[in-house]
Amino acid sequence: MVPLTNSIFNSTNKIDIGKSNGHYFGYIFSIGSLPEAIHNVGIEDKTKFGMLAYVINTMKSVVTDQAFNISVETENGNYIGPASHVLVLLTNYFADKKIFDEDKDGYANLLIFKKMLQSLLNCQLSLIY
Repeated sequence: MVPLTNSIFNSTNKIDIGKSNGHYFGYIFSIGSLPEAIHNVGIEDKTKFGMLAYVINTMKSVVTDQAFNISVETENGNYIGPASHVLVLLTNYFADKKIFDEDKDGYANLLIFKKMLQSLLNCQLSLIY
């Protein structure tokens, strides 16, 4: 074990930190059936199926997806209405895929999906054509 010294604090890097309902997050904040499905994969399924367990649980949740009412306030406007999934990214990337071209350092990218299954199908169709 290496003892903490002042020398490791000689340089700093700025990072974006988000806040939602009094809770802080870095990189990503996600609510809805998809993160819930991923979080709720059982240990037995993980052991038996590996990564496929996450895919199976996610597909089940998308088929039975339900919208809930949300209220989002930003500097550029507000949204009050239904959503089945909300994704807030503090970067232009989701996993290793760049999904936003414009670099908005210090700002979040907000995606609100009203109907997740329809959104996923539209995305797949867009990728095909």
